[in-house]
Order: sequence, then structure tokens, then C-alpha cells
Amino acid sequence: MTLAVKNKCGISVHKDSVLVFPRPKARFGTDKDAGCTPFKVLFSNKSVGAPTSYYWNFGNGDTSTLKNPPPQVYITDSVVKTYTIYEVAINKYGTDTFRHIITVYPNTVKAFFNANFTSGCEPLSVQFTDFSHGNTFTSWDFGDSNVSALQNPKHTYTKAGTFTVREFVNDGCSYDTATVQITVHPKPPVAWKAIPTCAGDSMQFVNQSSNFAGCNWDFGDGTKSQLVSPKHVYYKPGKYLVTLTIQSLTYGCPSSLTDTATVDSVPKADFTATPLEGCHPLDVKFSSTVSNFVYYKWDFGDGNTSVDPNPDHIYPDSGVYKVQFYIVTRFGCYAKVDKQIVVFPFPVSLFTIVP
Repeated sequence: MTLAVKNKCGISVHKDSVLVFPRPKARFGTDKDAGCTPFKVLFSNKSVGAPTSYYWNFGNGDTSTLKNPPPQVYITDSVVKTYTIYEVAINKYGTDTFRHIITVYPNTVKAFFNANFTSGCEPLSVQFTDFSHGNTFTSWDFGDSNVSALQNPKHTYTKAGTFTVREFVNDGCSYDTATVQITVHPKPPVAWKAIPTCAGDSMQFVNQSSNFAGCNWDFGDGTKSQLVSPKHVYYKPGKYLVTLTIQSLTYGCPSSLTDTATVDSVPKADFTATPLEGCHPLDVKFSSTVSNFVYYKWDFGDGNTSVDPNPDHIYPDSGVYKVQFYIVTRFGCYAKVDKQIVVFPFPVSLFTIVP
């Protein structure tokens, strides 16, 4: 404040000051003014006037003297409930009180559902039926990283394990959750092999599975067996889809494996020999009339053999020789054919003279 006085002789100025201390003004806000139980409320202190201390009464039985109090949770049962929140701002020059009202709505939604199976073997298909009330929206978490927003979903568990299924329901205000556990039992590991064979021969099937209680074979030709490692005869060559189904020891869970069993045809062996007869030494060219076999064998009938497909052989001595020709397929099917080679002797010239 400045006071200036003057006359004809001059001017005089006097200055002085007044210090005015503020009175506190309590103010705060909430992030939401209404919500469903349990209703969590955050507070923002907007008080002015340099308060040095605070007192909060949250209306739910809790109080605080912090400038920025922690969030509060408000609940109700079956009726709409209001809470009055008070903030008192204080300094040595005075106090001020501010109040704010929030509204809490009851949770009227109840989650409830049924599962037609709570345990079973993999893959387990489960139908879920919603029996909740008061809800306008339903969502599901099946516990295996899969979800759904259908009211009555059906879900298939493809792996063994224990899964917690959660149903979430709400009506836009209140919500509720229901859970149930689904146990999926593992199916036993199944393995088998078959030793390839020829049509008309007995094929050995070897069951390589473990920890199983029973088994069933489908040989793919209309016949079946319940032996562990059976033998079976296929009378026609070809590829057969064979299925082995086993049951686990603990829960009787079935497990199947389908693979191909190959039946080779029985080969037909034949050959040509040129010439079939002649004088010794006789050079005979042998030629196989079949091909694409993994093994050939010739027995020339004179103690000599060959594994060439088309060999040559010389018979140095006369005689009748039985030539045998063998062929073997990749699955061990074999065939044999034989022919005769006749080697004529040279004539012996002999005569006598009678005087």
C-alpha cells in the first residue's frame, strides 16, 4: 500500500505491506460416481489454500490423513446404496470440509453352468450349458488357450490334462464368474510294424505298443484279430490299410494307428538258353525274360553258378545238364524255373580189319 501526499512545497510518499494468509478450501474428485459392487473408487485431491493436513472419512468405515488417499472399495448386497465421502482440509488459519456422494448398485447376476462330461479320454468333446440368471452377455475361457462368446458352446480338448473352465457373465453393470474342472485322460501310445511278405504267405504283425489292456487289429481285407502280435495271410498282392486299436490300462482310453502293409506278388521266372543242345565244348548264352528283381541266381547243373542277369557259360564236357534259375523280389518273394541243356559227345571212330 502506498500513500502519497503533496503541497506546493513538495511530495511525500509512504509505503507499507499487509500479509494475508489463506484459509484452506477442500475439494476432491472421484474417477467414477456410480458402479456395481464391488465398486473401486480412485480419488484426486484438488484442495487449495495451502492445507497442511487432511482428514478423510470414506463412508465405508475407513479413514485417512494422507493428501492422496488409496483407492477404496464399496459394496452392497441386494439394494442400491449411497456413500457420502468427506474431506477436511486444515491449516493454522482455518478448516474447510467438502463432501461427495457415490452410488453402488447390487450385483444381481449369478453365473452357473453345466458340462455333460467332466472327465474322459482325449480327444474329449464337452457340451457346456449356461444356467446363469440376470446376465445379458456370456463369455468362456476353456482353460486351454481357447475362448468363446456363445451362450452354450461345445469344445473339444485335443490334449490330456486338467483344465479349469471359467464362465463370465454380466449385465453391463454387475458380473459373476463360475468355474469347473475338466480332466482329460491321455490315450496310450500305439505303434506296430509288419514284415513285408508275398501273396499267400503268412505276414507277421508286431505290436510295439506299451501299457495297454486290450487290442484289436483290422487287416484291411475284412478280417480282424484280437491277438497281441498276430500273423495273417493275404492271398492277393497290394497295399492294405491296417489299423491297430488299443485301450489304456488305467482309464481304458482307446488309441489307434493306421498304416500300410505291403503284400508283394509272387514272381514268375523264365529264361532262354541259346543253344539248348550242341557239341562240346558248348557255349550257351542265358537270358532272363524278367527284370527289376533284387537277386538273380543261376545253377548251370555242372557245379558252376552265377548271379548275373544274363550270363554266358561253356560246357566243356558232354552230358545232360539241369539248369536252375532263381529270382528274388525286394520283399523276399522268389521263383524258380529249370531247363535242360544237352551237350553231345564227339563220335569215336573205330573199326577192325579182318584179313
